[in-house]
Amino acid sequence: MKINLMCPGRDTPGSYTYPDAHIIAKDLNLQLVFEQASRGGSDADKGHAAVEIKDDYIKDAMRKIMLTPLTDAEDILYRQKLVKDSVENEQFIEALYGVAVRAEKTVSEHFSGAGKLSKGAISTVEKIKYLGNLNSYLKEIKELLGGLKNRDAFREAFEDFYNEYNDEFAAATEEILEDLEFITSGGKLSVRTDSLTGLKTERFFIEELEVTEYRERKKPKSGAVAKVISAANSIINPDVRELKTETLIADAKSLEDAACDYILSFYEDFIKTTGTTLKNMKLSSAFLLGAARLYKRFERFNVPLCFPEICGRESIDFDDLCESCLCIYNRKKPVGNSVSAHGKQIFVITGANQGGKSTYLRSIGLAQVFMQAGMFVTAESYKSALYKNIFTHFTRREDSAMNSGRLDEELKRMSHIVDRLTSDSMMLLNESFATTTEKEGSVIAEELTDAVLKTEVRMFCVTHLLEFAHRCFEKNDERVLFLSAERRADGTRSFRIKVNPPEDTSYGLDLYDAIIR
Repeated sequence: MKINLMCPGRDTPGSYTYPDAHIIAKDLNLQLVFEQASRGGSDADKGHAAVEIKDDYIKDAMRKIMLTPLTDAEDILYRQKLVKDSVENEQFIEALYGVAVRAEKTVSEHFSGAGKLSKGAISTVEKIKYLGNLNSYLKEIKELLGGLKNRDAFREAFEDFYNEYNDEFAAATEEILEDLEFITSGGKLSVRTDSLTGLKTERFFIEELEVTEYRERKKPKSGAVAKVISAANSIINPDVRELKTETLIADAKSLEDAACDYILSFYEDFIKTTGTTLKNMKLSSAFLLGAARLYKRFERFNVPLCFPEICGRESIDFDDLCESCLCIYNRKKPVGNSVSAHGKQIFVITGANQGGKSTYLRSIGLAQVFMQAGMFVTAESYKSALYKNIFTHFTRREDSAMNSGRLDEELKRMSHIVDRLTSDSMMLLNESFATTTEKEGSVIAEELTDAVLKTEVRMFCVTHLLEFAHRCFEKNDERVLFLSAERRADGTRSFRIKVNPPEDTSYGLDLYDAIIR
């Protein structure tokens, strides 16, 4: 039984993550996204001020799944539908996550304690309790599904669940649990053997389970352990207790324990698969709840939202794309940008300082990560190809941990990226090679660009190396698109990035006038 809240026929996100996922998260400021998704609800009902409650598990689930890219169109469309359903049914997904949290705790506690129990009566009692708990969680899930306003929501994700945990199966499980109550409520287990040789036999057959209240239960001393021990000690029925020797009583008890273990062995597969399903459901429902909360938060900020389309490698198109983290920081819609590019492989972005170039670069990286997690994008529309690998190379401040110059450090990181580039890769370079002279940095950047053009790698490059940008422009390669940060006549920035040849200056004097003078 699976509850496929991740991909078709799968209830886990997969194992492949972006190379250097922690660097992507840092350069794109994804930690802020994870944090925002983890916030929801309020503890005002507990007598405190209305403060959002942060759930660290949801934050970790968002990190794990958003950095595990989907590279199959069918998987992305399936995940998008799940996210849409979660947005439309947020109360349901929140309740489902609540069930999953409790269920995962039960499963973990059972397996952590299972190895400490013997194979006798106590172990049998614990297994029956565990089977009953699993069944109660499945009933809760079924009741939640029955309360959905949109009955088609999550239909495909819960198809296996509906097929296996139908009314007939649920009724049969309840009946089995009632039959097994003879262990804790008192009763008789009839066993026969086919032959005896010298009062020994190797073949036994279970004939009948009879549940009876044959004697008043003794009250246990206290605590859960005492209750379990008390229940386990009551397994031997009065007929067995009439035996006069300790050896015969022990043999009879062993026989009864073996018979109970045999009955429960038929449910081992059910217990194992159900436990795994409920544990996996905690991760997937946490992600869907986090995505739904994030969507609603962007809605409150009046940010445009869309579910992106998948296209071929030759194109990338977006309209009014906003940088997601800037939306969260400002709590409102920032300036968006648009582009429609066909047959373009490399994007060189120049223009005025503080004009929004780095923000533009991050907006594309964030949109691609959101898209390949099967989520929405903060834009009116977004259309892009899928990339197995995303690499970011952002300029870092020199710190005491650096054992060599900044250029050496940059080159080492770039070499590490280039060694792992594949045809289905996207590169985001922000002010790379700005730690050396204009001439040397331009030579390195040009050599890298020429090498990338021999592959199918898509590269976005923000640069102040104007010599490099002009030389690229002069080559008139149709696969390279040049964009520039707009500067108005009065020196103010519009934060719009438009298709434009590289300019001769980054207008650094504007900043000097604004800050120094």
